[in-house]
Amino acid sequence: MDLCCSLAKAEARQLSHLIRLKTTHLAQKMFLSYLNEHISTGTIGDIVTAVKVNATHLRIVDWVRQKVQEHVDQSGAFPGEVQLRDLCSNAIDTFTMPSPGPAAAEAPVSVAGRAYFSQELQAVIGGINDITLSDSRIVGSDGSTMAFRGSYAIRDYYDFDNDRRMFPAYHKYRNDLTALYASSCTSFMEQFHSDMATAPNSGGDARNGPLDKAHIFTCFMYALEINKCTKSLLWDAEIPFEIMVNASRRVPQPDPPPAPEPPLPPVPKPIPIPKRKSAPPQPTPHQGEDRIYVVKPGDSLSKIARLFYGDDRLWKRIYDANKTTIGGNPNLIYPGQRFVIPL
Repeated sequence: MDLCCSLAKAEARQLSHLIRLKTTHLAQKMFLSYLNEHISTGTIGDIVTAVKVNATHLRIVDWVRQKVQEHVDQSGAFPGEVQLRDLCSNAIDTFTMPSPGPAAAEAPVSVAGRAYFSQELQAVIGGINDITLSDSRIVGSDGSTMAFRGSYAIRDYYDFDNDRRMFPAYHKYRNDLTALYASSCTSFMEQFHSDMATAPNSGGDARNGPLDKAHIFTCFMYALEINKCTKSLLWDAEIPFEIMVNASRRVPQPDPPPAPEPPLPPVPKPIPIPKRKSAPPQPTPHQGEDRIYVVKPGDSLSKIARLFYGDDRLWKRIYDANKTTIGGNPNLIYPGQRFVIPL
């Protein structure tokens, strides 16, 4: 490590109190871990403790609970271990992260691959580069509720190399200071000391200037990191959670009534069949003396003789009795003619 870097790091340790954060102790521990290029298990434990009461963590846990409860309500049953893990993993992956900044609680946005911890933790862990489910397991169920525990892993880099182009005054100053470090360590340190002496303690304007002491100090750290005096500090932590869901809130629906049977088709009314007019009754051979026979189509005198006398050779008897009607030819008789049938 060159002399300029050693002097700059010593200066940074003395000014670590300028890291603005409500939880100042944790902020300083993270900053010193960054300077030492090592983070202790104790500091990781402090991060876990702070995350567990943070608004973003509470949002994550509530999101997981919602997704598992939705499954229970839709399926009507509690999930098994494998299904629970899938549900929790999918919930962690689809969580809509609060955006960084003061309006985080009011303006949630989806940030692929990053989970921002709002409020006092922003300056400690900034944006999480990776968040994944580590574990989930059922710890109890009594039929009406199911409790399960789990944890998600967060991975982050603590550093000062971040995009601040949206703050023009801040962005320009840190680039100028970075270039000065590369050209002259003495000029760099002198400029930093001069600017710190004249900067207000707070209330600076990162967009338009002037910058306050905290702004100038973070620009100083940016110059060290860009010039390889410091480097990003990677760390991991497991954040535990415990959730309880209720049995299905779906109201059982009664089975639908059976569909009514279709009505029987109406019985068609019988169509009256007109009675056929019967031919006038024909006399029989035993009806008496004045028998009259009406000739039908296909009749002949011999046929009529067979009907009345049982012998077709007696046709002449009928012919003689009706010669006036028949005429001279006994073979010419016509339907509708009325013949007297003698005894």
